[in-house]
Amino acid sequence: MVPDLTGADMRAVGDVDQWLRMWAAEAVLGDDDGFLCCEHNFYLYDHPDRGILMVPWDFDDVMDVAPHSSDPIVGYGEGLFQQQHVLLALADPSLRAAFVEEVAAMNALMDPAALSADIDTWNAQIEGAVLEDQHRTWGLEERVQTLDRMRRWIRDRHAFIDAWVACERGSPVDADGDGLDSCSDLDDGHPVGPEICNGRDDDNNGRIDDDPACDDCARRDMDERHLLFCSLPRTQAEAAAHCAERGGSLATLPDTESAYMAFFYAWPYTEPWWIAGGSRGLCRAWDEGRFTTVDVECGSAHPSICSLP
Repeated sequence: MVPDLTGADMRAVGDVDQWLRMWAAEAVLGDDDGFLCCEHNFYLYDHPDRGILMVPWDFDDVMDVAPHSSDPIVGYGEGLFQQQHVLLALADPSLRAAFVEEVAAMNALMDPAALSADIDTWNAQIEGAVLEDQHRTWGLEERVQTLDRMRRWIRDRHAFIDAWVACERGSPVDADGDGLDSCSDLDDGHPVGPEICNGRDDDNNGRIDDDPACDDCARRDMDERHLLFCSLPRTQAEAAAHCAERGGSLATLPDTESAYMAFFYAWPYTEPWWIAGGSRGLCRAWDEGRFTTVDVECGSAHPSICSLP
């Protein structure tokens, strides 16, 4: 791909309408592992008449991995791992407009009630085997939390995409009647107001329950590991003291499973999150925006991850 390619150039080498349709499906489903975002899990097929087609593959990371409010074009946070061919194509105004309409069509097929019923059906099919499995990675408590999160994600994603499409079309709505339209209201299904410690971003500032009166920590369990994800920014020393007050300490992320757990639950805050460790006068953090650990200034304020006994 070269920076000055146009939509017409792309149509000369492949079925761009098919590309847009696939990208739209991935955007609505929140796929983090395909054409639209993150990894190159797809095939290219050189069709004798239609040119290059993009063939989907590996839809294992969908529905509750990306935040429900992730932008269908920008992707995660600041464009984490975004595919350059997508960004290049959608820089063309005509292709962007066509993509928006494909997203609207795909979202119309996402029926939250039907999908939630499917989750219940699939859960019933495998629940017995999960309970008997002695080699599972994730804990049983975490599994229940994940099912609840997936049901909420489907509902919230559907509403977010509707609002996003309206904004892209230049006809934003104010679904919750709070005077802010869907282009400026981060949760246009819940009126903007003071934080009331309910797990939502009531004041529309991008942070959930960020009033000091709220418990900013959410517990997540992975078999024998118990982690607290505490979203209020603190210095490293303050974060360590806060973990100690909760009966734990700053967490370590010793393996791939722990890293993925951090990745899932640190969203939507793409900044560093304090964990244990550090070097050369700096302190260790999980960098959600880059899916890795980094060392940063200990006096800077960030969210934190605690480990509990």
